[in-house]
Amino acid sequence: MLITEEFVQLSRNAADWRGDRERIMQYPANKRDEKGHQMAEHEHGTMDSKVQEQTFVGFIKVSSYVATVSVVLLIFIGLVNG
Repeated sequence: MLITEEFVQLSRNAADWRGDRERIMQYPANKRDEKGHQMAEHEHGTMDSKVQEQTFVGFIKVSSYVATVSVVLLIFIGLVNG
């Protein structure tokens, strides 16, 4: 009996969700994606990307440092075991 009641409740929740989806999809299409999610307003070329650029520069510096240390370490290991 408990399984039937849970199934009925899940069915009601699914029906409510479908109703919400239909209501949501009535909003203007240019502000929604294909799944009906709200989209942010954005004008191309207006975003300040200084933080992303600084992060990328830092990533490149750290990657270069790790690569250099790795090569030096491998050369050292090769010389010691030689």
